[in-house]
Amino acid sequence: MKKQFRKIDIVVFVFTGLVIVGMFLYLAIAWKSIPDRIPANFTTSGEILTYESKGYLFSVPIALLLMSSVLIVAGCIPSAWNIPKVKITPKNEPYIRVCIRAMIDIMLLLITIAMSITFLSLLNGRPAPLFPLIILGVLFLGNCIFWCIRTTRIAKQIGE
Repeated sequence: MKKQFRKIDIVVFVFTGLVIVGMFLYLAIAWKSIPDRIPANFTTSGEILTYESKGYLFSVPIALLLMSSVLIVAGCIPSAWNIPKVKITPKNEPYIRVCIRAMIDIMLLLITIAMSITFLSLLNGRPAPLFPLIILGVLFLGNCIFWCIRTTRIAKQIGE
């Protein structure tokens, strides 16, 4: 039987899980001290546009849980991998699987960091800092491009 997950995959999954549990745990512990209405949307200059109930804070860990679940499941289904110009065959599948898993691990880490920044910003009633989120977005896109190119090259070397 094939080894489904590498050690690094498990480390990333556990890290993301701990962040999600930490967010829920913090909300459970600090719930009474969180104001009933929290700033939710801001202008580019930092002025508050809208307020939401404090229950809105649950949207961040729930969204992170859903996104991480989709990524983990997608990494387990080779037919879901849509890599341009690459046909998954029994010969190249183990190599492609490693590339896809690496891409998913990095995506999961970047999403976890971005959602943590968003969560902390909501808790502090301030807009999320734009520069780190832009950097994370660029890294996310670069990660996808890098691993798609690498996967295509590996498939050509092995022979589709």
